[in-house]
Amino acid sequence: MTVVGVLGLILHCASMFFRPVVAAIPGSGSVISQINSMGTASMIWYTVPALLVLVGLRRQQWIALILLAGSLLAVGVTMYNGTVLSTHLDTIFAAGVMIAATVFLLSAPPWQREPTPATAVAR
Repeated sequence: MTVVGVLGLILHCASMFFRPVVAAIPGSGSVISQINSMGTASMIWYTVPALLVLVGLRRQQWIALILLAGSLLAVGVTMYNGTVLSTHLDTIFAAGVMIAATVFLLSAPPWQREPTPATAVAR
């Protein structure tokens, strides 16, 4: 779910900022139009992938999910309330960092890992 959500967020951003690149995908014209309309369809095209990312990472540390949800919410708010573009791009960067940081938490640090049966026997 996380990968599909991230790809959906990339599609949304690319449709807004790199329209010719997305237009090279056959049948993407209506999607680009819906996203760039900045209406309800555009909000859905953003919200669904953002929720998929959160659901896909639901087993992570709760504080990481709260920070990630906050950063994704900030992206949505700055996108649809007419905020200055540079602020919106800053929130996109922050959300990208939060996604990467949360995915990094998928792997426990070496000092917190439980020994596997094979390594326990070797000791």
